[in-house]
Amino acid sequence: MRSAASGWSWLVWFALFAACSAKEDHAAPPSHGGATTTGGKAGASGGATRGGDSASGGAARGGSGGTGEAGESAGGQAGAGGEAGAPLVTPPSPSVCTPKASWGAPERLELSTAGDDVLGGVTPDELSIVWMSGGEVHYADRDSVDGEFAAAQTIPKGDSYFAQVTLSPDGLALIGVRLDGAGFGVLTRAARADAFQGEPDESPFEALYGAPAANFSNGPFADPVISANGAHLFYSALELESNASASIYDSRGSDGIWPWGTPLSGALLYSEGGAFRRPTGVASDLRTLFYWDELAGEARLSFRPRLDAAFSGWESLGMRRNALPNRACDRLYYAAPGSAGDDLFVSKKN
Repeated sequence: MRSAASGWSWLVWFALFAACSAKEDHAAPPSHGGATTTGGKAGASGGATRGGDSASGGAARGGSGGTGEAGESAGGQAGAGGEAGAPLVTPPSPSVCTPKASWGAPERLELSTAGDDVLGGVTPDELSIVWMSGGEVHYADRDSVDGEFAAAQTIPKGDSYFAQVTLSPDGLALIGVRLDGAGFGVLTRAARADAFQGEPDESPFEALYGAPAANFSNGPFADPVISANGAHLFYSALELESNASASIYDSRGSDGIWPWGTPLSGALLYSEGGAFRRPTGVASDLRTLFYWDELAGEARLSFRPRLDAAFSGWESLGMRRNALPNRACDRLYYAAPGSAGDDLFVSKKN
């Protein structure tokens, strides 16, 4: 498990991250622990809930406003350097996700439950889905994108898992967050339609939450997102007193082992006054990040022109919680107010 927060000085912290960032060809983030400004804090238990305002393990409700269309948001955009006020930067070469895309009418997924559904992950081929409702994990598979999902299978509540969940691109691994937010664990299965069984294996993540840099995140781990090629694990490491600090990290796996990640650059993604931007999905080319903005209380996406560049500019997705795209980025999955609490939906790009 993760070691307790260290008492190292700010200078040692900065030197460590600067060295790591230089090796990865990324800029180091501002330090944690800056002065806290006004704004809602995330709670500490259960790893803060993806796509919500609290950290208690259950999703915060979307409230009113429906799903709305994605559109360019002028007021809070960031420019190429990540500074507020500049116009939205369109990538210089075509990206998988189209800037300023509009999305069609929401189509409710029939496997939505009678309670609040918290979308966890959909595989890039759209054949497997996982979500949470009432503290239980639900997952289902189908044979084709045009077909219906088979009856969902359920993982009951446990003593240690799950606060959040997602799936590997092949649908054979289920990655979850511990209820105490102390780390991640994985369940595997041999084939789709098989059941996930046993206890989550935390060993693939020991290098992540055992890293010296992890000592500087006193808050929980949260928000696991696996890239379409299976090589990147995006996650949040939440310092609840942080301000103007990077909180989203990109871990690059090797042989099933996930090390401490590189902080995502782009000031519009940094924490503000203990509130966070929470990753919910990533485009297959890794150039578009989907996230929930706790400060604005809405889903957003942001672009970067290259993998070594900062994310800059944002577009609103409204109340589409936990939004994530398919491989082609022409279908968007999310949760939103439905017939019984928050239901699961998909929208096609217009």
